[in-house]
Amino acid sequence: MKKIVILMLMAGLFVSCKPKKKVPDGKDRPMIVALLIGKSGKLIRDQKTLDLKAGDFLYSSDRIELGAKTTADIQTAAGIVFKLGENSTLDIANAIKLTNGGTYDALELKKGSVFAKIQKMPAGSEFTIRTPSFVAGVRGTEFLVESDESGKSKVAVKEGKVAVSSGDKSSVIESGQTAEAESGSDFTTGSLGKLEEMKIASMSKISSFSPDQWGSIEGSFGGLDSIKDKIPSMDGLKDMLPDGGKLPELPKVNLNVQDYTGGLEEKIKPVISGKVPGVENIQKEAEKAQEKLNELKNKLPF
Repeated sequence: MKKIVILMLMAGLFVSCKPKKKVPDGKDRPMIVALLIGKSGKLIRDQKTLDLKAGDFLYSSDRIELGAKTTADIQTAAGIVFKLGENSTLDIANAIKLTNGGTYDALELKKGSVFAKIQKMPAGSEFTIRTPSFVAGVRGTEFLVESDESGKSKVAVKEGKVAVSSGDKSSVIESGQTAEAESGSDFTTGSLGKLEEMKIASMSKISSFSPDQWGSIEGSFGGLDSIKDKIPSMDGLKDMLPDGGKLPELPKVNLNVQDYTGGLEEKIKPVISGKVPGVENIQKEAEKAQEKLNELKNKLPF
């Protein structure tokens, strides 16, 4: 199957389409979900489906599935930010640290849309987005990538220049232009239309962490590199707790009411029944007082 290779132009020169050898140092450099809008986000990890949440770390082999009216703003360890649009499926193919000190982040867009912002690529780092029709490798630009379930894909460049090649055919896609292809076919180029402009405008605002905030995140748990080893999944969190996360047994509580009321119930019963000691004497005294009052009334001259 033919693939369209999209590579960033630097100083008007083509970047070699031949992929450079990437040597991982065995450590993860996870991405993080900076913002999640909507309630239809799922994270598939180790054949388990979890609810996607803001603050979740994303590792190699993770998959994100977003439903209607749900978007996710994601930041890589290299400082690259991208927004995953609604009704999208994205695989995190790689999120690793290289021996040269850089970071290699590779995304596979199965369907949906991704808008990425790369202001400045750190030295030795690389960021790519693959669809069924092409691979986009960038160094510093803003662009939109879309793909549907049939494999039809499009890249729309907002800023910067992108070189597109497929076999012997190549072309420069500049700001305001697009390249489109179907799986297994050559690409065609065009101009950025109103629809693409509207999509880019709707996705261009992306939440992210400042360098200081990111530094604090990296310092958590002794560094991001060690998080997955400590917590390979949410189920592994209990292994970090004392005694394997077992809660201490609570003492049994005696719920006998009389123990807490001091027999109040027995004291109340006579009041309710009218059999409180001394009540009969009080009643007799009241009757006598009423008789004396009646006698006085009879002695009055009026």
